[in-house]
Amino acid sequence: MRSTASSWSYFLALFLAAFGLNWPWEVVQMPAYAETAGRSFRSVAIAHVVPALGDVSLTFAVYGVCALAAGRVRLSGSWNEYAAAALLGGAVAAAYEWKALSSGWWAYGETMPIVPLLG
Repeated sequence: MRSTASSWSYFLALFLAAFGLNWPWEVVQMPAYAETAGRSFRSVAIAHVVPALGDVSLTFAVYGVCALAAGRVRLSGSWNEYAAAALLGGAVAAAYEWKALSSGWWAYGETMPIVPLLG
């Protein structure tokens, strides 16, 4: 039973870390998107709980792929597991951003910093 409880604690910590990092990031960058520029902080903060939860789900998906590749439910925390998760997470984030921009789900405002080679 202790193993199950520690796994729940582990995944709860992962959830809280993912949400705690993604939600503020979603809110802070909103003035740089055309759709949310000029909106009040409160309306943006509340509206971006759901996108932050989407980011949490992508975090768990990346974690799951890395855990499957490592052959265990809980990763050991070695540098190669962190590197694989970071690379896969970056690739997923970039692909999702490109898809969203090309589909018109959102658009960048004039203040959005752009990565030169990636656009």
